Amino acid sequence: MLRKLLIPCLAILSIVAVSCTKDDNLAKEVAGTYNCTASFTGISTPAVITVSEITKTTVKVDLTDFVFGEIPVNISVSDIVLSKSGTKTLLSYSGTVTYSMGGQAMPATANISGSIENDKLNCTINVVTQAITLPVTITGTKLVILK
Repeated sequence: MLRKLLIPCLAILSIVAVSCTKDDNLAKEVAGTYNCTASFTGISTPAVITVSEITKTTVKVDLTDFVFGEIPVNISVSDIVLSKSGTKTLLSYSGTVTYSMGGQAMPATANISGSIENDKLNCTINVVTQAITLPVTITGTKLVILK
C-alpha cells in the first residue's frame, strides 16, 4: 500500500523539481558600471560604461567620459539583446543610437557585438553617421560595490 502512494508522489515531485529550474535574468547579472578602455584608430582612452536592465534579456548601454581627440563623445543604446553561450553573456544590437559629439546631438546607426564574462566586458561598437564611421573597441571591468 505504501508503494502505491509513494510512486505517484515521487513522480509529482520530480515533475515539480524539473519545472522549477533557474530563471536566468541575464540583464541583472551584467548590469552595473564598467571602467573601460575605448580604442579607435589606434588611440586608446578611458571610458565609463553603464549597463542598465530593461528586461531579463535586454539592456541599455551608456558610454560616457569618452574623448575622441579632444571632443567628448556620449553614446546611448537601448534594447541590446543578451543571450548565453557557455559562461559568456553575448551582446547584440543593430539599429539607431543616441549619439552626441561635443554636446551636439546627431543621428547615427550602430552595430554592437561582444560579450561579458566574469565581470569583464569586451565589445565593438561601430557607429555610422553621415560624416564619419567610428569603430570603437571596448574592454573593461565591472566595478564591485560593497554593501
